[in-house]
Amino acid sequence: MAYGKLKVDTLVYDNNGTDQEFLVNSIDPATYLRLDSNGNLGIGVSTVSSSSRLTLLETGTGNAQTLEIKGANSGGVGSQPGIKFTSFSGDNIGGIFGDTGSDAVRIQTSGADRMYVTNAGNIGIGIASPRGLVHLHSSSDPRLDFTNTGTGTTSADGATISIDSETGKLNIIQRE
Repeated sequence: MAYGKLKVDTLVYDNNGTDQEFLVNSIDPATYLRLDSNGNLGIGVSTVSSSSRLTLLETGTGNAQTLEIKGANSGGVGSQPGIKFTSFSGDNIGGIFGDTGSDAVRIQTSGADRMYVTNAGNIGIGIASPRGLVHLHSSSDPRLDFTNTGTGTTSADGATISIDSETGKLNIIQRE
């Protein structure tokens, strides 16, 4: 097994009577890592935001990613890295996940997949393999509603395009 060294220019524990912080600094004034007494973590910042548990600052040139979530495998367990949102009681609220095998992204709510973006940029709502740029699928009547600030947003406003689940007919309804 190979072992490595971690060279840290400055490692500081600061307890000034009101705040406690753990800092890892470089020789220049930029702080690479800051953990405050409230458990808030900042990376690449000189002060940690009190309203955020994690603050990341992208300091690279160009448009480098600020956060990378990497899959452990190309398939199976560990191949769908993502972010999961849960309630205080642990209930699944939703998430955003990538699939290393297909290069697709999926969005969940209540633990169920709702939307997919394929590696070709096609969007599927209710379907994992969209046939075109945007593909809607529903077990009941799939529909698109169009409203704007001039039409309002109630069920009596705007326009709707839908497919009747019983007859398969296309409906276009202009409500204004």
